[in-house]
Amino acid sequence: MGKEELIRCALLNMSPNEDTIGRASKVGKEEIVGLLKALEMFVQSDQQAVLNSYYVRLGHIASALKSIPGVQTDYNYNPEEIANNTVRMSVSWDPAKIELTKEQMMKKLEETRPWSIRLADDDGDPPKTSKVEFPTIQITAWMLKAGQEKFVATRLLEIFRTGGKNA
Repeated sequence: MGKEELIRCALLNMSPNEDTIGRASKVGKEEIVGLLKALEMFVQSDQQAVLNSYYVRLGHIASALKSIPGVQTDYNYNPEEIANNTVRMSVSWDPAKIELTKEQMMKKLEETRPWSIRLADDDGDPPKTSKVEFPTIQITAWMLKAGQEKFVATRLLEIFRTGGKNA
């Protein structure tokens, strides 16, 4: 995908200067057509509507968590970032109010049934207003199907209300 001149330059760097696209990387016609279709779908999509849907899903979770003292939520999104950039929500809690470590939270979420709630294993960011580093998890909405945010919110409420004990 790209300008004809750049494709010609790429062909010159293939071994041994073949006249087929993708051969050097053993890319088949099915993968090329799939990439073309994905690119067409992306270009035709309304990215602002997609971002808004992420904020709505994460907003549902944030609204539910407002009822728990010591829990804070914050959105993170920088449209200027290039790679792996999506709307994230930080969920932090005050360990003086909720006796629960980040590791305990992640374990409880993974043990959730009927579906496991899996978080990326990153350190997250403490709330910028806090001088104490609170346990923090990051939630992204790009893989949530419509309605699944309710399931996540309910599970987080259960865990926070019990401090992870038998939740």
